[in-house]
Amino acid sequence: MKKIIFAFCGILLTVNAWATMRYEIQVAHNDEFFIINDEKFSAKTFCYSWDGFDQGDYVVFLDGSPLGVCATAVIANPSTGKTCELWCE
Repeated sequence: MKKIIFAFCGILLTVNAWATMRYEIQVAHNDEFFIINDEKFSAKTFCYSWDGFDQGDYVVFLDGSPLGVCATAVIANPSTGKTCELWCE
């Protein structure tokens, strides 16, 4: 019985480790300036709203930090599959 419980706990820990945090774009201005997770980011080129980078859209961080502790970041919209490169401010 103990082996089953430990195996079940291991599965739960594995699932949580692979879970990806989604962050809402709180502010999007001119496809160039964004506030995500209360942090400021600027697009390296443009992150177009029709690609899923508009206020209210959810993104995941592929590179960089949602805490703004980075020089650059890459975000992706899981719904559209589009990515965008950002400067962290």
